[in-house]
Amino acid sequence: MRRASLGARRFGSSRRHFISCQRRHLSTFSSCQRRQCSSYQRRHLSTFYDSQSGEHVELPTGVQLHLSLGILGDYAAGRALQHVLRDGAPVRGLASVIRAHVRDASEAAAAGHEIAVEVENSVEGLAAVTAAAAVAGRATAILPPAMCVDPISLQLAAAKLADAGANVVLLSAPPNMDTDELGELVSSACEVDLVGVPMASRLGLRVHPGPNALSLAKFAHEELGLLHFMACLANKQAPRPSELLKALGVARPDADYGKLMLAEHVPDAA
Repeated sequence: MRRASLGARRFGSSRRHFISCQRRHLSTFSSCQRRQCSSYQRRHLSTFYDSQSGEHVELPTGVQLHLSLGILGDYAAGRALQHVLRDGAPVRGLASVIRAHVRDASEAAAAGHEIAVEVENSVEGLAAVTAAAAVAGRATAILPPAMCVDPISLQLAAAKLADAGANVVLLSAPPNMDTDELGELVSSACEVDLVGVPMASRLGLRVHPGPNALSLAKFAHEELGLLHFMACLANKQAPRPSELLKALGVARPDADYGKLMLAEHVPDAA
């Protein structure tokens, strides 16, 4: 990880820079590669060759919704999975289905399914992300509200998590968070230069449900360029997936709203 200059901190310029980088990476595709990546396009993913790491990496090109079932009991989670998985893969509109939230390396290493790491402190959080990445080849890290206050501290924490193997880093935010404050956090985090996928393509938001939650998510996507968001069927950890996808402008052809809304009834029926 190499830390870039902290001079200009306006989120608009950072967003334009990373969008330009994404377009430059995507422009290197050959027509053959584009045909081979049709399944990736359906999931709003593309691949590109990163000369810095010498590897092909995945780059998200659209909304990546991560559905958490962690708050549900085993019975309700099992019923929900019948709606949100098809042939073992998430239905349209979902990037992943998180079965549990873990906090240390032993839990991460023992999990046999998709998980998210709740980073309560940097040492245990980094160890858990490293363990999760070693098992699954990827990891989702969630920074708590207390670590999403100071832009410089957030930048360092997000960079360390990315270096440890986190391909998704979610910021936790209250529904009434000031948009300028969120913009400063995102701008600072995106000033870090990473090998492979840039921070702008890893960073996302877990907004707590509330009157302005969907508006904040929409702002984060449309104005700040964030692509990763967390949803919760019970509307407790985050907004419901169907409501969040609509707020983010995801059209029906790109999301199976019927299956998602059936799943949203599971917590009430359980």
